Amino acid sequence: SMQRYGLLNKYQLNVDRDNFDYLYLSLEFSELAGKKFEKKRNRLKKFLHTFPDHQIIDYQRPHLEEVLSFTQEGAVSCLNLPEVYCHNIISKGLQDDLFQGFFVRVGEAIAGILFYSELNPQTIVVHTELIDPQYDGVSALLNQYLGQKVASRYKYINREQDMGLPGLRQSKLSYRPYRLLKKYDILI
Repeated sequence: SMQRYGLLNKYQLNVDRDNFDYLYLSLEFSELAGKKFEKKRNRLKKFLHTFPDHQIIDYQRPHLEEVLSFTQEGAVSCLNLPEVYCHNIISKGLQDDLFQGFFVRVGEAIAGILFYSELNPQTIVVHTELIDPQYDGVSALLNQYLGQKVASRYKYINREQDMGLPGLRQSKLSYRPYRLLKKYDILI
């Protein structure tokens, strides 16, 4: 349609790989079945064996301070972004009831959190997944639980972009996305 209106000569379309969204099948996350998820299952088993006393807790308003405290801790892996940035986004989303989610507690400590919202009737978007790296395998637990929680209602999980961060890209690719949703920049 850009060609029809003579716009191709005025604009340059560039692929923006750092902002591709990662789309997954909810059912695959819920099961982590097959050879392609073997490493995820192994890490999950390691977590379950090492931390048998863990609890998965669905987020409710009384948990707000505990979750926000976790987002400010130095041990939290926050995508190489300043912790205050993550804290502010999570704080705003939770205070305005924009997110649903859950967290994993081991003893008195939070090991990981995951918050999401509905994008459309078939898709949820994961806005925040933060983990304490000392709990190896907690990310696999968070993602499997998410799949189990939403698979009956939603077909897709969108885990958003990797922002060009190599570790985050590797992590998102390791869950074998169903599809990458391409994004473009238009330059005048």
